[in-house]
Amino acid sequence: MASNNPWVRFKKLLPTVSRYRATIISIDSVRGTCLVELNGGEHLRVTGSGYQSGQIVMVEDNKIVSTLPSLPFARVEV
Repeated sequence: MASNNPWVRFKKLLPTVSRYRATIISIDSVRGTCLVELNGGEHLRVTGSGYQSGQIVMVEDNKIVSTLPSLPFARVEV
């Protein structure tokens, strides 16, 4: 049954996974993890192997899901 509650309908539109654009700093091939740096400067240990240091990647739920092209990036806060 569909809900008529606007808040419930709005929450269904929001993504349920967190995605980050990050740069790989170091690789731990023994554990299969990488240390990445987010755009804000925070460091995060994520799962993923087969990548090189300096690559820009997409991190989704603490896992590297793909590499991203090296394009100019601008962050705008409203």
